Amino acid sequence: VRGLRGRGVHVGIGCDGSPCNNFLDPMGEIRLAALLQKWKHGPAAFSAREALEMATRGGAEALGALDEIGSLEKGKRADFVVLNLEAIHSLMAPEVDPYTRVVFGADRTNVETVYVGGQPIYDRGRFPGFETARVLARAGEELGALLRRHEMG
Repeated sequence: VRGLRGRGVHVGIGCDGSPCNNFLDPMGEIRLAALLQKWKHGPAAFSAREALEMATRGGAEALGALDEIGSLEKGKRADFVVLNLEAIHSLMAPEVDPYTRVVFGADRTNVETVYVGGQPIYDRGRFPGFETARVLARAGEELGALLRRHEMG
């Protein structure tokens, strides 16, 4: 990663769907990226801050959208997550820097709220405005129809 970035290549961190690992856990991808660089180049080679920046600003750069996303600034889209770092699996001493707490102590279960364009789309296990029962019923109907077509074909 250092070599690529040193040559001006925009490098971001993310997960593109279940084919990549079935977890859809961006926090896990950030941690893995940091750990792999440390394994290859030594413990001081890649900081938690660098990893988090690659997942935010780096992702925006890779998408060519640095002016719209990637950081919380006036005029940019307010796409961000609120993390709860008090979960037992992510407890660290308070003096540990926040980047390390997030990159090495958090996973998808720490995500409390997700905002897209300043609006909450996920909040403490619920999707505001999303009728879960209705969507699941419809998904079941569509799955049944798909299976019937497969049996016939």
